[in-house]
Amino acid sequence: VVLQQNERFSKIEEKYRFLHGKTSSLFDMEEEVLKVSKKCESIQPMLQALGGQRGALQPQLEGFEQDVTRLKEWASGLTEKRALLQTSLIALRDAMGQIEERTSAIAKDFANKV
Repeated sequence: VVLQQNERFSKIEEKYRFLHGKTSSLFDMEEEVLKVSKKCESIQPMLQALGGQRGALQPQLEGFEQDVTRLKEWASGLTEKRALLQTSLIALRDAMGQIEERTSAIAKDFANKV
């Protein structure tokens, strides 16, 4: 029973490390998205200033606006994924705590019987 608990605990530890790695990469991606978003925000006033000169610049301007919209949607999706991963990570930590408690109780019981 103790060996089975240890094996389960090892598997959960592996999953925890994997999720932690994914979360770290999402944090890095989120930082990059924030940088890009700031650049997009700085471009927005320039786009508005160019609005008066729309003629030949119209297609490029619309392309920029679409890019900004897509980037904002992408950043929003990343934030949602980050929140889901954070929730999963918390649930995994709770499960690990419960397994540690059970393993400790089993080990104590086993030691008392021996």
